[in-house]
Amino acid sequence: MEDLKLVEKHVIVPETLLNRRRLFLSNIDLTLVSYIETVSFIEATINAISFAEICSSFYRALRLILVSYDFMAGRLIHQAGEGENDDRFEIDCNGEGVVVVAVTTSTEMSQLGELRSPNKPEFKKLVSFLRDEEWMNLELKDKSLLFLQLTRFQCGGVALASRSNHCTLDGTAIQEFIVNLASLTRGDDLVIHPNSDRSIFKARNSPRISHPHFEYSIPKVSDISFSIPGSILIPAIIKQPFLKTTTKLVYLSESWISNLKSLVQRDGKFMKYTTFHVLAAKLWKARSIATQLPDECISTVLFPIDVRRKIVPRAPKGFAGNALIPGFACSTMNRIKTEKFSVLVDEILRLSRVVS
Repeated sequence: MEDLKLVEKHVIVPETLLNRRRLFLSNIDLTLVSYIETVSFIEATINAISFAEICSSFYRALRLILVSYDFMAGRLIHQAGEGENDDRFEIDCNGEGVVVVAVTTSTEMSQLGELRSPNKPEFKKLVSFLRDEEWMNLELKDKSLLFLQLTRFQCGGVALASRSNHCTLDGTAIQEFIVNLASLTRGDDLVIHPNSDRSIFKARNSPRISHPHFEYSIPKVSDISFSIPGSILIPAIIKQPFLKTTTKLVYLSESWISNLKSLVQRDGKFMKYTTFHVLAAKLWKARSIATQLPDECISTVLFPIDVRRKIVPRAPKGFAGNALIPGFACSTMNRIKTEKFSVLVDEILRLSRVVS
């Protein structure tokens, strides 16, 4: 995919700027003031649609959706506080817009291979025009919070790639944003009305910490930790060979997952667990054993927990912000290798329910 050709680039602004405001960002948001890249693929339709028509509908939908998601068209600003540690970022909902580029290629979508495989080198080319030096070198206060690249393949399929600041939306909110964008592109109304008020996550003054949060702690010399998905961390003082991590797509059949769940039931455990719980426990055990660390070492697995429905009061429906926090389970290597599988599943299940 070497023949990417830039067709046009625009800054899309909201159809109407209803109310210029400053949006408070929670401490969860502020840990994520960095840009992430994603790509989605849309297969060609039976009825041929020109790329110009696709772009026109897409731009129109963007202008409409930015009325409700006004903060996505805003800019990050630094807000000075009264105290020494009160300085923080906010979003100035000023309607300056998002950057969109339209691109074509003679490559067929089928030539990319397995589209579900993460981190394919070819995917980086689908955000190549979003890494323009002019935009990359801008100060944060002048930089768009959302960049989009629409790439048309020779077969008629389209890739929608994004480069967005994570402080705006988490994975759940991004999914809802895409659902709404698709609906508006079809000419329909919003499916989910967004609520960007993050004040429900405003920290107590003064903070009250009721128990240790090991998920934020620096690992001890005898610890090993990794995330799902994520990378492994082994303190250098442990004399172990360097573990090179690679990414590989592994297909897990329904029958294989069903057999894995049956292991828990055979142990006499009839918990309300999900596929995630058993797979996370299996990955935790397999990855820990593969490191070949001493039995006394502590292995910790981290996984995201959506707290929208767990906090009191609950986050409003359509919450458009960040509400994922790290959950974790930890145990000694010896216990992970010798304990019943159902016990590890129970650890994942129990800790994914607990939020404080």
